[in-house]
Amino acid sequence: MVSGDARVGPAGEVLAVNIHRVRTARRLGLAELSRSLTKIGRPIPELGLRRIERGERRVDVEDLLALSYVLKVAVVDLMVDKDATDEPYPITLKRRYESNSVREWIRGSDIRLEAVQDPDSIFASPGTMLFDAIQWMPTERRKEVMRRWLNEEEQDPS
Repeated sequence: MVSGDARVGPAGEVLAVNIHRVRTARRLGLAELSRSLTKIGRPIPELGLRRIERGERRVDVEDLLALSYVLKVAVVDLMVDKDATDEPYPITLKRRYESNSVREWIRGSDIRLEAVQDPDSIFASPGTMLFDAIQWMPTERRKEVMRRWLNEEEQDPS
């Protein structure tokens, strides 16, 4: 990752990996992908594509739609790997959810995202009240407490 405005977040890193994975599976070179994007009116030079795949350049919505169109995949397939199941997916730096739930959420399914219980997450780091209260618990119990705590936090209107 790079610093400044071009910095790619955790979801952007997943996107970069998936763009590279789909492109190479389709046996498209960067030059060919760049030409295809130019033909549809959304030019991205080879260097820009290389930077996207390295996580050094952000992808805006127009780029995402054009890449999805040219690579002949659904937008969700670039955002979340098809084979992803219950592994954590970073919606933001503070929120991670099961990848399969995120896929359905992006598709517009009427599902509620359930937070992935990660003992090392920001919600259970040393010095927080939650961490102090649960640090002695076995991992599975600690995960359950965190799940309930996150769900209550999301429902709290204040």
